[in-house]
Amino acid sequence: MPAKKENQIKAPSVIVKPLGKTGGLDSIHLALISLVVILIAVLLVISFYKQPLVNISTSNVSTNTTSFLTCEYGIANGRCILPLHNESQIKSYAEEFLAGYSTINTSLSLLPYISEVNLMNFSYNPSNHYWYVSFPIENPSGGELLHFSMMINDSNVSEIIPMIQTIAPAAPVYQASGNLVVSKGVVALSGKVACGTASPLQVYWFVDPYSPGGISSLANMTSLQAEYGSKIKISLEILFTQYSQGIANVYGLNKTMQLGDYLFCSSEQGGQPFVSFTKSLENSYSGSYISQAQLSAYASNAGLNTSKINNCLNSAGTYVNRQAVLAKYYNVISSPIVVTDCRYLSLPQTTVDAIQYANSSI
Repeated sequence: MPAKKENQIKAPSVIVKPLGKTGGLDSIHLALISLVVILIAVLLVISFYKQPLVNISTSNVSTNTTSFLTCEYGIANGRCILPLHNESQIKSYAEEFLAGYSTINTSLSLLPYISEVNLMNFSYNPSNHYWYVSFPIENPSGGELLHFSMMINDSNVSEIIPMIQTIAPAAPVYQASGNLVVSKGVVALSGKVACGTASPLQVYWFVDPYSPGGISSLANMTSLQAEYGSKIKISLEILFTQYSQGIANVYGLNKTMQLGDYLFCSSEQGGQPFVSFTKSLENSYSGSYISQAQLSAYASNAGLNTSKINNCLNSAGTYVNRQAVLAKYYNVISSPIVVTDCRYLSLPQTTVDAIQYANSSI
């Protein structure tokens, strides 16, 4: 019987697999790596959205779905704080309040026409429920822009506090008018619609000749008429305000009205003679009474048809009275002021803005 062979220890077999697209990793390793990647992605999402889950609902639509939402104004009782009004609504209230300054008989009446309302900034304070609104305004003296700011009560939007001074238009006044500052230099009149004719664009130039800047504004008027030509039609409308009343108290009503009558009649002839007439007036005007003899000489030297002037003067009073009715319709109480397309107020210096706002294709 042969002797038994000694037990031998066999070396382990080494199985070599070819490398493939997974680099030799089997399915278990791939699954573990995929799980780790998913967990990391979930952690990143959770860390990014730090706000709690909030149920989204509106007054008309309610949903049970839940999503991540960043609360812009903070959180209270597990829900986002939402103001009663949005920025668009607050902008309208600010524009309405700003338009009210046009009725204040101080230098603040310029505010509606020098404000960059298209550059408004908004912030909301949930602790006191006030909106803070700010925007740049043009510096009338030149130099850097100034800033105007106001606080608007979100719970009572008629409570508006200007931050630069204490004088402000009363709530019933500006809310009753409903006017809005729609662009720099342009106030939209509430309840007014565009003029009946689209072309030429109608422009009413209201002026009390004895008001500060009244006669000098006529240079703006003739310049715009020359620039736009037949695309616009400018009508000179004569006002009788406290400035003319001051002259009338000394020289009488009839003599005071002669300056307005001459301006109206000369504007009816138009052209270069009217431009020359207004320049003569501007160069010689010193804020005091101008006699009929002076007016007649200016008209003759400007090349106006004196016969037509004299015929027009006989009926000018009737036309000027009609112009007073037109001024009342547009609630024009200051001079000089311009109404473009029957619905936009502007200063003589900002009328080009009103023209472009009314019809940007001109």
